[in-house]
Amino acid sequence: MRTTVLLAMMPLMLWGCGAGIYSTATICQLPKEEYMAKLRATPNAYLFDVRTRMEYNEDHIAGAQSLSLVGASIDEQIELLDTSRAVFIYCETAHRSPLVTMKLKRVGFTRIYDLKGGFGTLRE
Repeated sequence: MRTTVLLAMMPLMLWGCGAGIYSTATICQLPKEEYMAKLRATPNAYLFDVRTRMEYNEDHIAGAQSLSLVGASIDEQIELLDTSRAVFIYCETAHRSPLVTMKLKRVGFTRIYDLKGGFGTLRE
């Protein structure tokens, strides 16, 4: 089931990246050093791990909340968030986070920072 969902989302993710979803200084992918520095310097920001709950439970950035793409409630959860706050997101390899970026943009977020290369880059 999870594989089917991910395969169905792939065209959306590829289309979103091609459409320039990371086209501004405040909606962008940042390399790990810049991402972590900006996260530390941004008060009251959301920090979301958009990997599966199992991946999150294995390891995550301290202070991150799990916001898994698996499940139907992600749109409902996003709509309850304060759009005036900055959002830092990451997934494992930066292939799922573009989809979440599109969802966040759709509800009005204007400061979205995605970890370029994903959580895996933090292990390097």
